Amino acid sequence: GWYCNITHPTMVRGDTVYWHDLYVDVVQKCDGEILVLDEDELADSGLRQRDPELHELIVNTRDIIVKKIQTRGYPFSEIERRGD
Repeated sequence: GWYCNITHPTMVRGDTVYWHDLYVDVVQKCDGEILVLDEDELADSGLRQRDPELHELIVNTRDIIVKKIQTRGYPFSEIERRGD
């Protein structure tokens, strides 16, 4: 399966990885089922009102990832699903 954590670009400094989580995660289970997690946290964050541009970017990124999974676009084309 895949676990996609939507974040700002990740930075690595020395032995430390830094990222800013943007609430929503997309999971593809081994059987192909797609789950979108933490949309309630995004809704509760008030980001839609505070920073509508960032909110739209998060939602669009979620949609792009889901579509790539559904169409087996790269990198989701690299692992066969159970039953394939």
